[in-house]
This record gives sequence, structure tokens and C-alpha cells, in this order.
Amino acid sequence: KTIASLYALKSLTIFEVTAEQYQRAALTALQVHVPVNDALAAVLMRERGIERIYTFDKGDFNKLNCNNAYTVLP
Repeated sequence: KTIASLYALKSLTIFEVTAEQYQRAALTALQVHVPVNDALAAVLMRERGIERIYTFDKGDFNKLNCNNAYTVLP
């Protein structure tokens, strides 16, 4: 139910990820010591001009120089 409700949100955009983007993210993740999915989010943010991200781990995005990362409380 939760995932299905996410797809209904007009404010949510889901992007396809290319192998090249994932490879860049994997390399960045190894270099910066962050999870690959956080690095992938940073890659997509930069490529698409996305300025803000909401996360449970702001520290990883600080390492990735994403200055507009906001912590979401669980």
C-alpha cells in the first residue's frame, strides 16, 4: 500500500537510471565512503539540476557536497 501510494503523488518524479550513471555513482561511493544509492542520488541531482534532497542521513550528502540536504526524522 505504501509504495503504491507513492506512485500516485504528483510531487514525486521517478527517474530511470542508466548503467553509466550507476557506474559513476559506484566509483564516487567508493571514493567518498558513502552508500552507492546516496551517491546515485547526488549524481542525478547534479545532472537534473535538483537542488534539495530529504534524507535520513544528511552526513552522507555533506560528504557528496550536496549542501541542500535536509534531515527527515524517522
